[in-house]
Amino acid sequence: AHEAGAEVDGLKDHVSTLTEKLGAAEAGWESLLAEHHELQQAHAKETAAAAAHKLEMDTAMAALESEYRMESDSLEEHKKIGQSTKVLASHLKAELAHAADDLASLRTRLREAKRDAATTKTTM
Repeated sequence: AHEAGAEVDGLKDHVSTLTEKLGAAEAGWESLLAEHHELQQAHAKETAAAAAHKLEMDTAMAALESEYRMESDSLEEHKKIGQSTKVLASHLKAELAHAADDLASLRTRLREAKRDAATTKTTM
């Protein structure tokens, strides 16, 4: 009986030890679950922040691309205006040269007319 009592006491101690270990394991498990939940929440917040940042960057990029297209279109328009201005300036230069030639011709004719008039006065 004494041996059986000692064996029962040993088994009780062993069950007690296993119960303590099980309690510690359950506490560890609960701690891990809580930590996992916190990590999931942090990940969700980071994912939402990253998505918001991406949206912000996409919006800024779209605005920059739109501004670039407008500037590019404006530059092309200025190039066309510049080319048209060069052509117009060339035509005006030619017209001015023609007008200068006409003016020189008229001056020559005027001098000749004055000379002829002076000659006619002296002969009369």
